[in-house]
Amino acid sequence: MGDPLEQNYSRLCLEIRQAAEKNGRSPDSVRLLAVSKKVPAERLRILWGLGHRLFGENRVQEARAKIPDMPTGGEWHFIGGLQTNKAKEAVEWFDVIESVDRPELAAELQKRAEVAGKNLKVLIEVNVGEIEDEDEPEPVETEVGIVAEVGAACVVRGDLEVGKLESHFEVELAADDFTTVAGLVLNNLGHLPVIGERIEINGLSFEVLEADDRRISRVRVEPTTPPLSIDNGSEEE
Repeated sequence: MGDPLEQNYSRLCLEIRQAAEKNGRSPDSVRLLAVSKKVPAERLRILWGLGHRLFGENRVQEARAKIPDMPTGGEWHFIGGLQTNKAKEAVEWFDVIESVDRPELAAELQKRAEVAGKNLKVLIEVNVGEIEDEDEPEPVETEVGIVAEVGAACVVRGDLEVGKLESHFEVELAADDFTTVAGLVLNNLGHLPVIGERIEINGLSFEVLEADDRRISRVRVEPTTPPLSIDNGSEEE
C-alpha cells in the first residue's frame, strides 16, 4: 500500500471532482488548500510530487522555517490570526493573507507590501454576528490599550492585541494563532473560563476578571516572578 497521505489526497480530489460535477461546476473552479500546520516539509513534498501547490499556514515562525525547505513555485496562504507586528514577515513569506480583521493590520500590510514591491492578496474578515451596545461606555485606556495598572500588574480588555502586551511586558508569547489576549487565554485553557480562573503563560499570570458565555472581557496580567527588591535596612546585631 502507498503512503496514507497519498491515498487521502487522491480520495479528496475525487470527492471534490464528483461534488463539483454533480452541482454543475467545473472541478477546476474548486481549489484544495492543504493546511500544513505542524507538518514537516518532507511530508509536504509528497503532496508536491502529486502536483499540489496550494498550502496554508497559521504561524509565521513555523512558515519562516518551513517554506525555504520547499521547492519554489508554490502558493502560500496565511490563515490564522495575524499580529500587526508580524506583518513584515507575513508579507515576506506569504502570497495571500486570509485573515485581515482590522484596519490597522490592513494598513500595515499595505505599507510593508509597498516597501517590498509585492502585490499581496488579502481576504477581509467581517464580523456580522454581533451588535455592539451603543449605550455601553467605552473604558478609558492607556496608549497600549491597558485599562488600569496596579504595581507590576495591569488590567486589559480581552480584545487587546497580544503584540501590545508583549511590548508592555517585554516578553514573547508565541501567539501567531490568535491576535487578542482573550484568544491567547482561550487557546491555552482549552475552554471558556469562569471568572477568577488563572493560567500562566511564558512568565505571565492571566486572571479572568470579566467573562460570559460568549467572550472574555477583562483580564488581569502580571509577571509570575516579582521584581527583585533591595533591602537598604541594617541588620540587627
